[in-house]
Amino acid sequence: MLARFDFLDLNGKDIAEDRQRAEEMTYGLGQQIQIPVVAGSDTHQAVQYG
Repeated sequence: MLARFDFLDLNGKDIAEDRQRAEEMTYGLGQQIQIPVVAGSDTHQAVQYG
């Protein structure tokens, strides 16, 4: 079922807790199921951009 996703999100909250582990786990899963990993933002308001 995971292969049905278009991409995996590398979440900023997870990176803040343990960046190395979050990257290893997310990129590893992306490689296993052959889908890209993207990074997003937890920005909800224009004043949070940047």
